[in-house]
Amino acid sequence: MSKRARILEIVKKFLEEAEEKGYTVYFVGPAGSIPAMAISLCLWKIFEPFRHLIHYIRACSGACLIMVPAAIGITSLVIEKIFRALRHLRNVVENIGFFAEYNQGTNLRGKLKDLWSYFTYGWFKATMTFWRHMADHRVGIVQGEHIKNLLRKIVKNATFKDAKPTLEIVATKDGSAEPYIFSEETTPNVTLWDATVASCAIEHLFAIQKIDDDYFVDAAAVETVPIESVIKSHIARGLDPKKLLIIGAVVHTLEKSDVFHAFTRQKSNSSTTQKRNFELEKDLAINRYGTKLLMLEFDANKVILPPAEPFAEFEELGKGFRFLRKLIAMIFNREAHDKFLRGIGIHLYKEINPAHFKLYLDHFEKIVDDKLERHIKEIKL
Repeated sequence: MSKRARILEIVKKFLEEAEEKGYTVYFVGPAGSIPAMAISLCLWKIFEPFRHLIHYIRACSGACLIMVPAAIGITSLVIEKIFRALRHLRNVVENIGFFAEYNQGTNLRGKLKDLWSYFTYGWFKATMTFWRHMADHRVGIVQGEHIKNLLRKIVKNATFKDAKPTLEIVATKDGSAEPYIFSEETTPNVTLWDATVASCAIEHLFAIQKIDDDYFVDAAAVETVPIESVIKSHIARGLDPKKLLIIGAVVHTLEKSDVFHAFTRQKSNSSTTQKRNFELEKDLAINRYGTKLLMLEFDANKVILPPAEPFAEFEELGKGFRFLRKLIAMIFNREAHDKFLRGIGIHLYKEINPAHFKLYLDHFEKIVDDKLERHIKEIKL
């Protein structure tokens, strides 16, 4: 028997035992971007054959791009094919100009197109965006329209009521300390793509989303992974938290303050804070409520990405592009803009560039089976 066949059998018996003992089973997707998407798909590929034994899917942030299609019945193989095919930062970032150097054009025409975008549209747009950022935290480099269009093409006319298991998407009302749940029960008229993008919004980086006169930000503002909110929903239904099983994973990513220095005040989005919150959520679930957690931890920093090098220098043509950029910045007194947006650019490259999805997925695939088997053995239902 292969390793994957063995883990499938273990998972099947585990979920059947949970059903026999009357557990409500939640499959949850963590906050995050490309790494969160990759681990959600990696884990769902194992649990998908037994979806009839799972009662709810609750996802947030980037994980929604995987779990929303999964909940309405699109197979993991199709989902994987769609996201492996994405190659460019411009698949998700509307204002590609200033960040064109991280787009990785695959041929001469693509690189020239990126160059043109960078040195024309990029500088104007970057300057305007910079000042808008200073005036309004709701402005973002990523507007969310490309992501909405991508998800709309995948799920077509599906709504929350078409999901089985029951689908719930977590976001946070801007300024609130409590998670907000989009679902068929609470928001039947909100589209799946609007709810997803609302769950992804991060001050300054990803435009704050407006739905029905309310503004929404990333679910990570209050939860690294939906654990506490699931328990509260379960209790609100009059059910015993000791008969609740939450399955999912969390991915620890790079510390944003390393490259995202302008936004270090956003403590809710720092990796250190998210790790601490995750530990507190686990402790609360297990020791206060007696909830069963099958929660795997992964480290995205162990995935080796191609270097975030800018355009080739072509020194034979004279001074390189980096020199020209710095010269322009100095002449127009825009050095602060360059530094400010370069930090964002590196973050976009590492965590939001869809071209890296397959690298994270391939890495997680190598280690998920052993990790999952070990964790299941530790749980006594």
